[in-house]
Amino acid sequence: MQRTGRKKEWTILVFCLFLIGVSPPLLYVFDKPELVFDFPLAFIYLYGFWALMILFIAVGARRGMKIPPLDKTD
Repeated sequence: MQRTGRKKEWTILVFCLFLIGVSPPLLYVFDKPELVFDFPLAFIYLYGFWALMILFIAVGARRGMKIPPLDKTD
């Protein structure tokens, strides 16, 4: 499948966001002994980030809706 236009740009953007999100410097920011709802902060960050990436992939994979042209009757 060949990706063109916005889909290609969206795919590259989501991939870059994923790489930045799981990079060690950003993971170290959330690697603290704090608990949120009895879960470690790193756990919440990783699963929340993973869910966000799935949402972005779903939005990017959606097909564009074709809008039928309006008939101009004068």
